[in-house]
Amino acid sequence: MDVHPLFIMQFKGEEYSINDIDALALRSSQFPWLSELIHFVKEWISDTATIEVKTSGSTMKAKNILLGKEQMKSSALLTAEYFDLKAADSALLCLPIQYIAGKMMVVRAAVSGLSLLIAESKGDPLVDIEENNLPIDFAAMTPMQIEQIMKNDLSVRKMRSIKKLIIGGSPLRNEIRLELLNLNNRIFSTYGMTETITHVAVQEISQENPHEQYKAITGVTFSVDDRGCLVIHTDHLEQERYVTNDIVELFDDRHFKWLGRFDNVINSGGIKINPEKIEQRIRDIMDLPFYISSKTDHVLGEKMILVIESTEPIKDTSGLLKDLKKILGKYNTPKEIIFEKQFHYTPTGKLIRTKFG
Repeated sequence: MDVHPLFIMQFKGEEYSINDIDALALRSSQFPWLSELIHFVKEWISDTATIEVKTSGSTMKAKNILLGKEQMKSSALLTAEYFDLKAADSALLCLPIQYIAGKMMVVRAAVSGLSLLIAESKGDPLVDIEENNLPIDFAAMTPMQIEQIMKNDLSVRKMRSIKKLIIGGSPLRNEIRLELLNLNNRIFSTYGMTETITHVAVQEISQENPHEQYKAITGVTFSVDDRGCLVIHTDHLEQERYVTNDIVELFDDRHFKWLGRFDNVINSGGIKINPEKIEQRIRDIMDLPFYISSKTDHVLGEKMILVIESTEPIKDTSGLLKDLKKILGKYNTPKEIIFEKQFHYTPTGKLIRTKFG
């Protein structure tokens, strides 16, 4: 697959063209995580028609799938068009290269002639970014990375110098969303999956979008199935129709609001409860990380529970349950509170929800 003649990679103050890939590979002896990137770049410029990509494994066991290079190129060019990226613009790679989001940052740079700044994928990738690399025109991160960055004033200042930032992989916590509104750069939440070669819809995080609507990128339209789950229709991919397990509110064939996962719906005594909708309603009164899950119950089948991340249980759980009842009402209030010392996440930053027996 050809690359744009202006495509370069920047690492630790050095620039590498596609012809210098072996020179960059020499740096992997000191920085082993570079090996995955080198392997992918060589795979991209090879004569093979497909790339093997690992799915995130958020709702089922992770698996490897094959994606066509031409479809990946088409997706990358659509992103460049949507975000008005031009040759010689700078882009930051700080996502794990073994997953689609990291791979597509490389592809976007390669086909659009971007200058790709390479950083290690970790909690706060901006700690390694030097001031002389700023500003950055375009970057992609996960919500987990954003949360870590927001704890470091210097990293927040660096993030302000990213002109366009996309965040994907899992929903943003409301507290973080509100903090991002105070920044003066353009920040977007994206919706997509490995099979659709990253995002098919984008939502700008701004005061002008209080309803958190996602808008389709060029060549994509939406419908819903009989479960109320999103169906994606695409022009630029080999498969033209993708049925998801994401419950949405569909406004028209190009706009929707994400409500939750069909896989997570709790059937409690015949009443179907969407955990994500409950989480949205109570997030303003919760000081600690939390999620809604279920526990087996011999009467209800499943009962809704509140899971809180804390090393020490809250003493007054009855008081918290009363506060929740005021907001949620009798039938939508969790029946029990469970504490977990540490939540678990997939490598791409998606929360792994425990269902309790």
